Amino acid sequence: MSWTCKKCRTKVDDAFDVCWQCGTSVDGIEDESFSAEADATPDRDPEPSTSEAARVRRVPSAGSFSYIEVWKKFAVFEGRASRIEFWMFFLFNVVIALGLSLVDVIAGTTTESGRGVLSGVFSLAVWLPNIAVTVRRLHDTGRSGWWLLIGVVPCVGAIVLFLFLVQASEWGYDQYGSNLAGGPTRQQRRKKERQKRWRSGE
Repeated sequence: MSWTCKKCRTKVDDAFDVCWQCGTSVDGIEDESFSAEADATPDRDPEPSTSEAARVRRVPSAGSFSYIEVWKKFAVFEGRASRIEFWMFFLFNVVIALGLSLVDVIAGTTTESGRGVLSGVFSLAVWLPNIAVTVRRLHDTGRSGWWLLIGVVPCVGAIVLFLFLVQASEWGYDQYGSNLAGGPTRQQRRKKERQKRWRSGE
């Protein structure tokens, strides 16, 4: 769920009381202390302070999952995917594939080799989304998506990749984005800073 800022029309996660874009509260009143921090343009991207996290109630977004949302990002290899997002997507796909295999057996839509037509089509359809969400899961642990290739190493590669995928998320901001609910990525923050400098004529 989310709410729309009355001032800048930004979609803000329910975990926020204040718009992270302009500092306007959910009631439409501007939070001056937050706006002063948001308008600052530091030389580097700072980690969110404890006071900021407490005021805006930024929390890790690891507790939410939407199967449809993962499908919408079927070819998105940037950003991060939480541990629950990755493993729930994997579990849903396994359950659907088993269900389609059963339908194949009942309907007689299996090939001579014993492979089901419906389950085979589903496996092809989910191939790219699986790769994309795996890359984002690796990003969430602070690793490059290229680590996915270690899975081709017989036995050892699959074990190492599995250990990477079950690790907890890196909290806060990193070069791949943010796992704070509704929080902007580094690229979004830098874009905002460039826009402010351009508007001020710097």
